[in-house]
Amino acid sequence: MQKGTTDVKSRRKGGETKIVGEAKYNIYDSVEEAVSTIGPEKVLEYVNALEKTNEMNRIRGSAVGKPSKKYLEGLAFSDISAAEWQQIAGDPEAIRALLDKKIAAIEARMANVPADDGDDDEDLDLED
Repeated sequence: MQKGTTDVKSRRKGGETKIVGEAKYNIYDSVEEAVSTIGPEKVLEYVNALEKTNEMNRIRGSAVGKPSKKYLEGLAFSDISAAEWQQIAGDPEAIRALLDKKIAAIEARMANVPADDGDDDEDLDLED
């Protein structure tokens, strides 16, 4: 058996994340070791809780809403090349038009991404 540690973070009002402590836990080398240390009932309780959590996360992941306009604008800004910036520099209307065009392209790519089927082996590539 090994020991593990991880920081415990809490999101505060206003979006600030703060480390509030450190969790210390056992890392078992086998199921048998876990059963002999904490007992079969507790191992079964943990397995069932993990099954429930995994299913809830799968459903939560497939029910994601539409990203905010601010988030999409951030993606669009990061997608503007140096050459594009040179063409639109100082022209607010051209900047807005290019952002709108890039946002539309991002939304189109997102619309074509299949729903999460719970298969973690698939990596989705949103690049053109």
